[in-house]
Amino acid sequence: MDGSADKAQNKQTSLGLREQAFNIKISDLKDIQPLGDYGIYGVIMEMGYPQGAGTVVCFITGDASVYFSNGGGMIGGIAHETVRKAGLNLVHASLNVITMLQKTEVHPFPREGWTIFYVLTKDGMYAAQAMTNDLGKKLNPLSPLFYAGNEVITAFRLIDQAGQGK
Repeated sequence: MDGSADKAQNKQTSLGLREQAFNIKISDLKDIQPLGDYGIYGVIMEMGYPQGAGTVVCFITGDASVYFSNGGGMIGGIAHETVRKAGLNLVHASLNVITMLQKTEVHPFPREGWTIFYVLTKDGMYAAQAMTNDLGKKLNPLSPLFYAGNEVITAFRLIDQAGQGK
């Protein structure tokens, strides 16, 4: 394959993994106890960039992944304790903000400069969006969720830099 075909294949793979994450149901996860009254079992955080979107996916099982809409990403976070803990922290952080989210059945990519949080529950998906800049400056009540999601990215990067992600 030439470079452009590889890029197209990587993009399709990332988009497919993203879609798969949104379609995981609680019944697909074995031996787990969802969190809180809503029965939270996963969180997906997406950040809009000029070149596409970055997607952080974490489940109550400890599995965590990061995908890029233009291709690429990092999977298998459950195999690394630091990523697993960061992913679980993101899912647990959603307990504190779930009441600020609205039930939804759609999951569009965020616009540039925006972040969307999707929380997967036994009763369906809940979502909220905010300007990424406001989240980063702690000007939004969803900021703790944003910081927890970024800890997952950081944990993956540190593993990659240490050469353990291979």
